[in-house]
Amino acid sequence: MNSNRTFSISKSHCNYCHKEFYEFKHYELNKCPNCNAEFDNKGDCYIEENVDVEIEVDSKNGKLNISLHII
Repeated sequence: MNSNRTFSISKSHCNYCHKEFYEFKHYELNKCPNCNAEFDNKGDCYIEENVDVEIEVDSKNGKLNISLHII
């Protein structure tokens, strides 16, 4: 039996430096990792897309299988 986990990741965009970054959904960053701007207001950054990343460990060979699902 294989074991797996799914992580939801958001591709976000900073409205201060206009650069993109990734963050875990429901664990959003308080600062931009590019310019260090504080995200005090809801409009300080916006989500461009959401991606589910599924990581599975194959129980027969111990290798990782990684799948991306853009939502």
